[in-house]
Order: sequence, then C-alpha cells, then structure tokens
Amino acid sequence: MFDLNQLRCFVTVAEELHFGRAAARLNMTQPPLSRQIQVLEHIIDAPLLERTSRSVRLTPAGRSFLPEARRILKLAESASQVARRIALGKTGSLKIGFTAAAAYGFLPELVAACRAKLPEVDFSLKEMVSGDQFEALSSARSTPVCSARRSHAPKWRAAASSPNPCSPRSRRSIHWRAPRVSPSRTSTTSPS
Repeated sequence: MFDLNQLRCFVTVAEELHFGRAAARLNMTQPPLSRQIQVLEHIIDAPLLERTSRSVRLTPAGRSFLPEARRILKLAESASQVARRIALGKTGSLKIGFTAAAAYGFLPELVAACRAKLPEVDFSLKEMVSGDQFEALSSARSTPVCSARRSHAPKWRAAASSPNPCSPRSRRSIHWRAPRVSPSRTSTTSPS
C-alpha cells in the first residue's frame, strides 16, 4: 500500500510537471523524489507519468489518479485537524445530566455561555435525579452533572478548574452559584 508521502510527491510533480520544481517545493532533491514516484507506480502497477529528457506528462492513469490522490491527502489533513480540535476540547460532544431545579436556575445560562464559547460542541441535556447523575458519571454516560440546592449566594458566579469544560485531558469540576442556589456537585470525566 502506498503512503501519504508518496501521494504528496506525485501530486506535486503532477502540478509542476517538472521534477526540479517539484523537488524544490517539497524541500528534497530529485533522486529521492523520482524514487518515491517509481515506488508508487510499482505499488499501483501502472505508470502515472511519462518522462522524457525535456518534459513530464501525466499518463491517462495519472490523470485519473490525481484527483483521487488529492482527495486522500485532503481527507488525511481533515482527519488530523478534527482529532486536534477534539483533543483541545474545541469540538465534540458534551452530555450534561441535570436536576429539575438546575433547569430553572443556572442551566440555561450555562448552556448559552458554553455554546457561545464552543460553537462546534454538541450539547446533549438529560434531566436526572441526583442518584442517577452520579451513576451516569461513574459509567461515563454523562460528562458533567448539574444539581442545585438552596443557598443565600448574592449573584451568579462560575468558577472552573479548567478553562475549557469540554477538554478531555483531565477530570474537572464546575461549581455554579446563583441566587438561593448553593454550589452544585458538578464533575466531569474524560470521554471514552
């Protein structure tokens, strides 16, 4: 099977139609570039380029292979970007279990703030009683859990031990205080 480096070499030569310029674009010398193309042609079992001392042209097989090679390279780049964004907590999904009291208190504001800061994160909300929340946390079915108790806190306030509650890097807690609501037992687990 061919690798991405061989595809990258082929696409660059196909775009430049010149081994010297393609090698310069790839920051390599011509002999290893030629070797990569030869290996690719051997793997595919078809000539992709017609070479003369004065020119390089795509064969019919090369013309049909070029768009597919570009598509594969684009998919590989997209996959790595998606994985990077998920690792940074900028995209993905967040399951939130909450009590009925939280739904009427701070939860709408919390979700709105999270959606504004993390537009590529999908939020899934599920009303649960406290016991079910802790069971969901331990089985990783729910990421954060929001519950509320009565308190005399003067205003809305939030503090998080991680700047990004969707980041899967470690365990985090989010504590919210709202009028007449005490700090909730809120915790997250790393997604599986």
